[in-house]
Amino acid sequence: MKLQDKGALRPAPTLVSPGQKTARTVASWPAIISATHWDLFDRSRVDGADFYVNEAELGHIHLNEDVHLAATSELGMPLIQHGLVSPLPFGKTYGDWVSFLIRTDADADHATWLFRLNYDRLLGESMDGLIKRLGPISGSEVVTIRFRPQQLVRLIVLKAKQSAHSRGRCPALPFSVLIRPGRSRGRARLALLIGVTRSLLTVADPSF
Repeated sequence: MKLQDKGALRPAPTLVSPGQKTARTVASWPAIISATHWDLFDRSRVDGADFYVNEAELGHIHLNEDVHLAATSELGMPLIQHGLVSPLPFGKTYGDWVSFLIRTDADADHATWLFRLNYDRLLGESMDGLIKRLGPISGSEVVTIRFRPQQLVRLIVLKAKQSAHSRGRCPALPFSVLIRPGRSRGRARLALLIGVTRSLLTVADPSF
């Protein structure tokens, strides 16, 4: 989406630490435009900081420090497969948008690295070169579900709003979660929780 289509062009707000560390670094890069990110359903409500490379959308950081990157599926899918991000239910193709939640200084450093990766993509670095920077995928065959309650709540709200206010104007939002190599403990409990979540989303929008 073009920056001018998102709402009034205003300076980006100051985020809480440690997200501000990432925002400040990204805003310092050449050709970066930093601006207020407005709520998707209320263009008068500030919801974070937007970043563009000239006219190209780089990504944004929400006030809750959830990073959303416009990575395209070509980069987004490898990031998901490497367990470096979570998928987001937006875009034309799975993996077009990915997310990462900042909670610590180490998370902020990782988020900055993700922004830089996408920034270099927009500046023309080859996809082969970008993927080499991701490192190897773990060979473990046991996977667990990585689940973030904040994203679940946000998705339920989005589905409900889409159903009530935007039916016919927005594509249905698919539900997806990140699976990654690691421990299997809690897998059954999370699977049950996801089943309940799907039921909730169906209530919010019967077309789900």
